[in-house]
Order: sequence, then C-alpha cells, then structure tokens
Amino acid sequence: AVFSKLENLVREMQVYESGVPVRSQKLFLTSIPAAFMGYDLIEWLMDRLCIEDSLEAVHLANLLCQFGYYFPVSEQKNLLVKDDSSLYRFQSPYFWPSQHHTPDNIEYTIYLYKRAQKNKKIHGLEPGLPDYENDALNHLKRILANKWDFVVMQAEEQMKVAKGRQKGDKIINESQEKAYWRVYKPPPGYNTLVENPPVPLREQKVRARRNNKEMLKHEIQFMSNYLE
Repeated sequence: AVFSKLENLVREMQVYESGVPVRSQKLFLTSIPAAFMGYDLIEWLMDRLCIEDSLEAVHLANLLCQFGYYFPVSEQKNLLVKDDSSLYRFQSPYFWPSQHHTPDNIEYTIYLYKRAQKNKKIHGLEPGLPDYENDALNHLKRILANKWDFVVMQAEEQMKVAKGRQKGDKIINESQEKAYWRVYKPPPGYNTLVENPPVPLREQKVRARRNNKEMLKHEIQFMSNYLE
C-alpha cells in the first residue's frame, strides 16, 4: 500500500505536460540525457502537495530518492536531493522496490562482472572496480564456482545486447542499473531504506517453520500418523 502511494506520485512526476521537466541538460560541454534539476523537483512537490515549507518538500524528495525512484546523475554514493541545479534521473519502473524481491547473488555477480569488464577496457585496470566491489566479486566467484560459466555467459550476453543500443539509451540504462545496486548493495558506511517486505515471503515462512521446534514436533507427529 505504501509503495502504491509513492509510485502513483512518481508516475505523476513523469507525465510529460504536467510533471517534472525532463530534458537533455548541458554540463561542462557534456550532454546529459533524460535529466531533471533538483529545484524543479522541489517546486513540483510543493505545488502538487500544497507544501508551504521547502524543507518538508526536500525531506520527501530525499525519501523517494533513497527508495530508488530517482537518483543523482553525477553522485550516486549519497542518495540526497538538493534544492539547486543538481541533476537527477528517474529510475526505470522495472527497478522500483515493489517489483523486486531481494536480489540474489547471481544477479549481483553478473552486474559486477560487467562493471569489471567495462572498466578494464576503459582504464586498462584489473579488474577496475572499487575495493569493496572487487572484494565482493572475488568472494562471489568463490561461492559460485560451480555456476561461474553461467554468470559469464549471462554477463557477456547482456553486454552484447547493450552494445547494440544507441549511446543515449546505453548511458541511461547503465546509470539506472548502477543506481539500483547502490540502493540494494550500498558502499561501506552508507545505509539503505529498502529492506525485506513486512509481509513474509513464502520461502521466509517455510524457513521460519523449519526453525521452530514446536512446529517441527507437530510435523513429525503428523508424518508418523500419516505413515501408520
């Protein structure tokens, strides 16, 4: 219910005629596609929700940012919105919190592998990742040793598909994927608001049942009666 309210508001933000102005922005002779400015977002929230105090609008804007509905274009460690000309980009609905269970290790490993390959090509580094992501990739490579060929195959296929996209679309897609993992796998020292859903998933219920001594006794008794 909470995500539904948040996402209805974000959808309104993206309406072409009445939403937050999104366009290609110029930054130091570089064109930034599909971006909007912080003060445009704050002004829109104040008008749409009849907010009189800009600090309240900034607070709401920050919450939406930390839940991953949009993200800073140039700085993705701090998921903060400033009431100035800083640039932000809307996240793809595919990556919205309501659409995803907690991502698994294979998805994260594929993402890290792609990042490592791209950075290696650009900078000639091995593997070309920040220390915490490099450590995570090495750890995942060990625990997923029997699935490593599958990880590489999936990553190579995704990179092949990305290569066929137009430059602007490629920039947008890569930034959205990076922002998604910033929310779910934040750098050391940074927090995330996205947690497991308050309603237990089926596998969580099964796990809880198996860890419950009384439930196990009842299950054993039931199975014994059934066998008899």
